[in-house]
Amino acid sequence: MKIVGIITEYNPFHHGHHYQLQQAKLQTQADVLVVLMSGNVVQRGEFAILTKWQRSQLALEYGADLVLELPLLASMQSADYFAQIGVELLSKVGCETIVFGTETANSDAILAYVKWYKEHFDEIQDAIQRHLKTGISYAAAMQVAIDDIKEKSNIADWGFDPGSANHLLGIQYMLANLQLEHPMEVVAIPRINTVTSLSETVRFENQDVGILSGSQIRQAWWSGKLAIQSIPIKTLTAFKEGTAVRWEDYWPLLHYQLNCHTAESLRQVFGIKEGLEYLLLKKVNEARTFSEFRASLVSKRWTQSSIQRILMAVLLNISYEEWEYYREKMAVQPAVRVLGYRPQGRKVLKALREEPNLDLFSNFTQAYEERYDLTIRADRILCLNPRVTIEEQNYSKYPIQVT
Repeated sequence: MKIVGIITEYNPFHHGHHYQLQQAKLQTQADVLVVLMSGNVVQRGEFAILTKWQRSQLALEYGADLVLELPLLASMQSADYFAQIGVELLSKVGCETIVFGTETANSDAILAYVKWYKEHFDEIQDAIQRHLKTGISYAAAMQVAIDDIKEKSNIADWGFDPGSANHLLGIQYMLANLQLEHPMEVVAIPRINTVTSLSETVRFENQDVGILSGSQIRQAWWSGKLAIQSIPIKTLTAFKEGTAVRWEDYWPLLHYQLNCHTAESLRQVFGIKEGLEYLLLKKVNEARTFSEFRASLVSKRWTQSSIQRILMAVLLNISYEEWEYYREKMAVQPAVRVLGYRPQGRKVLKALREEPNLDLFSNFTQAYEERYDLTIRADRILCLNPRVTIEEQNYSKYPIQVT
């Protein structure tokens, strides 16, 4: 049984994701397609626009055989940790191949870049530290360092932009994969621009329907300008359930939380460093909205995503001590929730029942508390949304089954 895995967020599930699922099975001839998907908190440092159960249902409806919840340990951290944790988990569930999307690059081009990166790793790290001292963000420092060393190496081009979002994640997936004792096969699937080749969009066959990114879809939805052909039919149905959320909804809760802190107590919150606590306390009562507050914090040093991850830690009141305890427990024995499956996915679950290095669970019990309590907390805060009603996310919830 050939098992292929994808690490994803589906925030929300769009036509490009549908295409990727189709191509993942087609190009790899997989028997089982495993999707490792962020839960209700995504790597951009916000709640996903739809719940983990809604997004799991969509993944299963459009081709996934098994959907597992990527732990909060990955989705609350930067791209390198996100990729490393995800790749290790896919390996543990028996995946032989990992598939990811790219803007334009193929697997060979990305692998060539990754090998160059590894050869110059120490030099790149030294350069990053020098550039960080100028006050720019880690991502920006890395890009400048790579550009400098690339020029010294007399490399004209790799045929793609390593700094673009999808390529950046693909690079991290490959780096993490090469650290495994038994690396998986890697397949990169370039994005497509229109969806006329997808079966459910036959009704649009006389026009080119452009594929929108997740960010574009979210913006269009909140502005009331989302065209029905811009997203899969079932995603549109999920939106119409009226449970879509955004950071602005939680601004009153975040505002309250920050006003309960002093600089000393705020320094204990996971992710806060370099005096950021003083800026948070200074700016919070000057802003009228979350967007205003976030904009006042973004700088050369702090990207929007890094700021949002820190603000999410504040909202969830996660301390460094709690995070380290959670990290240590997950390192000993990861616990991963099963969100849904098809018959083929169920076969994988049965085969993994005795896997000694991984706990896959379908229903939350006290046995998983130390490795899942922060996820429970995040989901409870999600349900405090003052604008929409969101059903309880964990207790008495069982995996979605699609035949």
